[in-house]
Amino acid sequence: MSIRAATKGVALSERLTADITDSSEEFAWPLATFTYIIARRESTKPELCEEFWRGIGFLDYALTYRIAERLVPLNGFALISDEIVVQVRSLFEDFECDGEKRYFVDDSVKIASEPPAYYYHSLSPFSTIQEASYSPFYDSIGSSIPASEANQYEPSPISSLFNSNIVFNRYYEIINRSSTSTGTRTQPKQNVTFLVATTLHCFLFLFRKSNRMLAVLMLSCVLLSGTLAQSELRVAGFYPLSGKLSEFGPSCESASRVAIDVLNNQTIVEFDVITNFESFDTSSTASQGLQALTAAREEFNMFGIIGCHDDVTSSSVALSSGLFFFPQISYGSRGNFLSSSDDYPFFARVIPPFASEGIAISDLIMNYGWENVAVIFTADDYGTGTTAAFRSNLSDDMKVTIAQFTPGDTSLDPQMEVLRNSLARIIVMLPGSVEDARTILKEAYRYHMIGDDFIWFGGSFVSESNLFYNSTSEETDKLVKGISKGLIATKLKGAYGEPYENFLDLWETLNPLQFSGAGKRSIPLFAPYAYDATELFIRTFLTGDFISLDEFITVMANASFTGLTGPIQLNDNSDRLGIFDIVNLRDTNEGDKGWVRVGTWFEAQRDSSLRGFEFDYKIRFHSGSTQVPDVEVRPAVEYWSCSDHEMKVDETGKIRLDTPGPDAENLADFYHCDTFIDCENFSDESSDGCISNYLVLFIVFGVLTGICVLITVLFIPFVILFGIIMPRMRIRTASTVFLLIILCSIIVGFISIFAWFGQAHKVSCAFQPWLLGLSVNSMIAALFAKNTRIYRIFRSPLKRKAIPDSQVVAVWLIMILPAIFILGLWTLISTPTAILKERGDEQHWVCETGGFTGPPGGLIFFIIFVSYSGLMLLAGAIISFLARKVPSMFNESQLIAISIYNLVILSVIIIPIFFVLQDFNPFVGWIIRSIAILYGFFATLCLLFVPKIWGLLKDGGFDPSSFVTGSPKPESSKS
Repeated sequence: MSIRAATKGVALSERLTADITDSSEEFAWPLATFTYIIARRESTKPELCEEFWRGIGFLDYALTYRIAERLVPLNGFALISDEIVVQVRSLFEDFECDGEKRYFVDDSVKIASEPPAYYYHSLSPFSTIQEASYSPFYDSIGSSIPASEANQYEPSPISSLFNSNIVFNRYYEIINRSSTSTGTRTQPKQNVTFLVATTLHCFLFLFRKSNRMLAVLMLSCVLLSGTLAQSELRVAGFYPLSGKLSEFGPSCESASRVAIDVLNNQTIVEFDVITNFESFDTSSTASQGLQALTAAREEFNMFGIIGCHDDVTSSSVALSSGLFFFPQISYGSRGNFLSSSDDYPFFARVIPPFASEGIAISDLIMNYGWENVAVIFTADDYGTGTTAAFRSNLSDDMKVTIAQFTPGDTSLDPQMEVLRNSLARIIVMLPGSVEDARTILKEAYRYHMIGDDFIWFGGSFVSESNLFYNSTSEETDKLVKGISKGLIATKLKGAYGEPYENFLDLWETLNPLQFSGAGKRSIPLFAPYAYDATELFIRTFLTGDFISLDEFITVMANASFTGLTGPIQLNDNSDRLGIFDIVNLRDTNEGDKGWVRVGTWFEAQRDSSLRGFEFDYKIRFHSGSTQVPDVEVRPAVEYWSCSDHEMKVDETGKIRLDTPGPDAENLADFYHCDTFIDCENFSDESSDGCISNYLVLFIVFGVLTGICVLITVLFIPFVILFGIIMPRMRIRTASTVFLLIILCSIIVGFISIFAWFGQAHKVSCAFQPWLLGLSVNSMIAALFAKNTRIYRIFRSPLKRKAIPDSQVVAVWLIMILPAIFILGLWTLISTPTAILKERGDEQHWVCETGGFTGPPGGLIFFIIFVSYSGLMLLAGAIISFLARKVPSMFNESQLIAISIYNLVILSVIIIPIFFVLQDFNPFVGWIIRSIAILYGFFATLCLLFVPKIWGLLKDGGFDPSSFVTGSPKPESSKS
């Protein structure tokens, strides 16, 4: 106030400065500080012109618009006088950029055009330029300053209420519940009675000389109070004038002020009551809402609250205001949790809660007589509360299947399985965001649950144009829009009817500088609800019969009148009975078009034969027809029976189709002969002429593997016989332990093929890297250990030494232990398991990485394991090269080297081919992998043992006379 007074009548210099230290104005003291804003008068850079004029526009907004004027004191700043504003704005006319002047004081206020009707004309969302551009600037400026800190004295919150007869008689009685004698409203008749009684007392005092002066004073006070008997109702409005919802707050605040002005013209005459209104900024945050509550209580002495807009702020204010017995009516909070009258006893709202949407959808479904329904919803207040209302409203004989998911999830496989297994064709989705709605639709499409035989319903977050349209990029998601065709949803009803048209007559004549969003014949969605909230509050106060705040809330809940948004009726929880438009999505070529209002639902008329529905048009379903599909009659379904090994047809279309897996019985027809094993008995790939006949494949490779294992097993007694019992030089020089390790490794390697037989199973998947990986590494380690022994013995031609078998075993163990360690970590951290995974456009039961890491971990461990195996092969190749000149009797390095090179070449060729084939043709991949395993191990077996058998035959080694005793000792020489 001091700044405004000190700047009154001041003339600014050319630099916009003035000395205001010795102002003669009464309230021009004290002065605290100034805030300077430096602005360029001109700019010569064309690229900065738009930014330049936006800055000037913001300054003009801050100086002229009421919302800015209201935010200044709420955030601890001072206003300047109107004279200064006029001088500053006149200087703006001289500002120019690139030689061009754009600002003119006398220009009319620019009114934002109405945006495209994304839904339908009667409910077009709208926000003005000044709201969208400027209000968020005040998002985080400081808190309000209580009047007490400015050395201004106000009566206490209780004593100040004596200035209002009605407020005192109502509100003071509520706080002081021990007294009930002043609970009635002070009517003009009661005021007259009070005046007459007091006047008589004064005349009695006049007859007593000692009290004549007191009597005169009392009579003067009575006559004065009789002339000032008009009562005052103080109402505070809480709006998001700044912050994330500031595009709605200013217009809602303006609508409330219009309601106050209109109603004051009636109540002053009829009830001798005037309503005083003050608005406060909540910034859409709980903390700022509580600051607004403190300021309104301490500085404005309010009776009640209009607001807030968002759920969280309304909740925090309602919980705190309940301690001070302030009634609160919200115009924009729809959270289901606010319906609890126990937690929020003094909270009401003129906007229906989200739960009403569930009731509307369930009524529509029951009108059609459908009995099998499925619901998918998000695990948040919207999803759980609305679904609970939906379920509780359905008849008991209906089957309801529910599926819940966490908001933000992008993969809904378990939920889609539940919906598909329910056999329901009527599916309701209640997601808490547009993003979750898109996810549901895409996942349902992936699971073939969208089509002419399905009917989908949704709530508020489904009936948004940005479900398929991006207003920023102006791009349409054609997939989402296409699969959503025929979708039926509820949408909050906007203002309508004769009261609304009368309001618009006034609204378009108002000055947008003082009433944000005015000046045109349209208004943002929530502003009419703010108007109705204000009217309901004042109507209840003036016409209701109550003596306590509990009764005030009860009277409010029983109120009934027609507002801008239709009939205003509340239920027992003080929630508005819902009015929703029923909208239907049509497939159009226009990106942002498609939603069509086909009818309206009135919760207050649910007792009617149509359960409150009034339809103007027929619903058009996914097929494009208005003919209601018979969802219980389904087309015939062709499927594969795993147990019966044949293709079947279900004429009813109600067969339960399984997903591939161990328990699959009936599979969709496209799983037959697709090269993936989807039945546990692999009948889907082994019957009715499948080229990929796994049964034949398993028999052939099973026989070959069995023969290879049998041959390898027969070599074990051969080695024991000619290496230990009847020792032969060729066997003893090759090391009996070495040969036995090689044979055991080869046997396990052959057996590993069986881990890939049949359908993927978590046990077989876990054994695959152990059986194959460990056997390969064991064989490589043994070959390396044997070559190392030969090289060490013959490294020096003049000095040879014997190396026992124990050292060969030690080298083998040292090399095999890291492989065991890697496989152990692999199994523990990224456990191989069997899961249902998408391959192409279908889902199949395959081996995949699980554990703590998922697929990336398995690939990393595979690379580590293969790299270690490659290092072992490289080391073996080097040792084989170094030992190439050993005497022929002892020299197996060439054969071992060939074995190692063979394994290297096999790995380099087979591994990439297998990784390429396994995703689109696992049948061919299976054959190549199995051949590689058989070839790799059998080639090593032949390279190591065929030369020994041939040598024995050639040397007569099978003749008993050729037996040797003891270990062969190499010749030693002395240098």
